[in-house]
Amino acid sequence: MFTGIVEDIGAVKTLQSDKQSMEITVVSKKM
Repeated sequence: MFTGIVEDIGAVKTLQSDKQSMEITVVSKKM
């Protein structure tokens, strides 16, 4: 049960980091 929660948190963190990197690339393309 705890391992599942940890995996969920890890997945959320990776999704957030992917979103941030995508936003950074979009901003760099606009400049």
